[in-house]
Amino acid sequence: MSLVGRKGGRMSRVQEGKILVVTLSNIGDVVLTLPVFGALARAYPRTRIDVIVGEAAKPVIESCPGLGRITVMDRRSGIGGRLSLLRQVRAERYDLIVDLRRSYIGLFGGAEKRNSYNLFGGLPRHRAERHLAALRGILSEDEIERGAGWGPFGSASLPEAVRRELDAGQRYVVAAPGSKSDTKKWPATNYAAVLRRLAAEGYGIVLVGDEADRRDVDSVKLHLGVRVFDLCGQLSFIELGPVVSGAALVITNDSAPLHLAESVGVPVLALFGPTDPGKYGPRRPGSVTLYRGLACSPCEKAQCRYGTRECLISIGADEATSAALRILSSAPDRKGPRILAVRLDRIGDVVLSLPALSELRRRYPDAHITVMTRPATRPLLEGHPDINDVLEYDYAKGGRHGSVAGNLRFILEVRRRRYDMAVILNPSLRSHLVPLAAGIPYRVGLGWGPAFLRTVSVRDERSAGRKHEAELTLGILAPLGAASTTTAIPRLRIFDDEMEEARLWLAREVPGQEPLLVVHPGASCPSKRWAPERFVETIGRVRAVRPCRVLIVGGREEVGLSSSIAARIDPVRVDLSGQLGLRRLAAVLACADVLLTNDSGPGHIAAAVGTPVVTIFGRKKPGLAPKRWRTLGPRDVYLHKDIGCASCPAHLCPIGFECLDAVSAADAAAAVLGLLARPAVPAGSSEKGAV
Repeated sequence: MSLVGRKGGRMSRVQEGKILVVTLSNIGDVVLTLPVFGALARAYPRTRIDVIVGEAAKPVIESCPGLGRITVMDRRSGIGGRLSLLRQVRAERYDLIVDLRRSYIGLFGGAEKRNSYNLFGGLPRHRAERHLAALRGILSEDEIERGAGWGPFGSASLPEAVRRELDAGQRYVVAAPGSKSDTKKWPATNYAAVLRRLAAEGYGIVLVGDEADRRDVDSVKLHLGVRVFDLCGQLSFIELGPVVSGAALVITNDSAPLHLAESVGVPVLALFGPTDPGKYGPRRPGSVTLYRGLACSPCEKAQCRYGTRECLISIGADEATSAALRILSSAPDRKGPRILAVRLDRIGDVVLSLPALSELRRRYPDAHITVMTRPATRPLLEGHPDINDVLEYDYAKGGRHGSVAGNLRFILEVRRRRYDMAVILNPSLRSHLVPLAAGIPYRVGLGWGPAFLRTVSVRDERSAGRKHEAELTLGILAPLGAASTTTAIPRLRIFDDEMEEARLWLAREVPGQEPLLVVHPGASCPSKRWAPERFVETIGRVRAVRPCRVLIVGGREEVGLSSSIAARIDPVRVDLSGQLGLRRLAAVLACADVLLTNDSGPGHIAAAVGTPVVTIFGRKKPGLAPKRWRTLGPRDVYLHKDIGCASCPAHLCPIGFECLDAVSAADAAAAVLGLLARPAVPAGSSEKGAV
């Protein structure tokens, strides 16, 4: 009996006959083919649908409703085995063969009709859509669309042990940290950091996988430190369906649970590295894919040619947490314009750009906003709620983009992201050339250098020193219709687990109940460095009036300076410069009562986490003075003396920076004591802490 025929130039069909579907081998790949089965089953309700499938995915097909004979294809069988399978297929005299492998079975299976193989373009990129495209010319577009949502995952009942744990009404997140390929696995420490923060938000945590994933799941549990429900190895893939169906979110690598979640309509946070999210990533609204798209990815190789897996490793836990929280709050990844914000200078400069980035988000609420920055400042930006992701430009000597080839590779990476707009927040040749070379069509920035570097220029008023850096940066957005304000205070996000780790670290390193005074004696330029003996004297004067704990912080290059000050203070616990990364430093500063510092990045970090700051300023040159570079906290104090210089040559000062010497230890101690006398704001409160 003919299943498919022609009548009057249109397709007609009889509702009885036999169809063979040749599907794939891996579980995830077969899940992507289920809409094909659904479309055929709904179009031909009285037709027998047989299946040829790989051994690993056979349980998925066996659980599907209404299918006929299931035959396992052994891809390792020789010519004899393949000929035997072909004879078996031909003996069945199928009316239609839908060969999703586009193999010899469809070509020589003897069916009256088969799907088109169309191997030379014109097919959709995503594999689920490509599989459905095999039905073109067989079913109408409406019939093809009706295949969605078909499958076995809603039919299995939730195991009783799981039901007792998960039916209490708590929203929960499912995490699948395993994968068949090690190159596709996001680090367990990152999974743990994200899940720990979601647990702190009140979500239950469920870990899933098969027995082969046990090592990955155990590694996540080892670093997690909170209660989880471990289902690894306890459920079949079909039994996993109801667990995933009830989840608020699934976090996974490119693996089968991703496709399961998609098939049951649960949002996914997918972490992609060597494989192509355009082929295998989530497609439903509400899901988010984190993917770097480096010049070498997607390589789709089982081994990383460089041995670094940078495409996955460079996706940070803070960025993933921010994406997860957006999904869980029903604010999924934006589908508006793609914007690249560029800021390649130092720590304080990046912090002072945060109000501009928040205003950019307000102006373009649906935009995908990426910030291009240096590796040293990247930690300050990851996880910020107004930023989708951070693009690291490692152009320093010896960095991965430091060579000519490295720079070209980076430009290619930016080009592949297809940004619609670049907002250049600090003018430099690199900041302008990368967006230009990457072909970003709309580029706005300060009127620096040749006009062709930008499509829109904003007047450069930095050297006049009449406005604060945060206001100047906001002003770059004026051509976009964004509002500017002088009162915007930068805010950094500090997660609860980071705060708890900082409190434990301080309790161990600087024990006691007295107020915590943090001192940062370093700075990027000699014209900004107050004398070390002044810091020593200031600490002594403060302690003489108000006992307090003292912690000295600094970078690796400031080891000698910190040690020289610490040697003259007793008792004191010293961060021996370089022991605190920026995230830990921000959390420690959020726990402090006051920061005493030169004009430097840690001062702006402290202000951004709500800790009051006393800043020592020297230079009065317009554009370098406090009017532009003071910290913006509401209780912050800066100390600056005008000694009458007609002009200020800054770091070329011929009189030994007397303006800095004019600020006395008595002045600084009085400022610190004044702040310590005010009621302390608890670390992590809405007044003190992060956005």
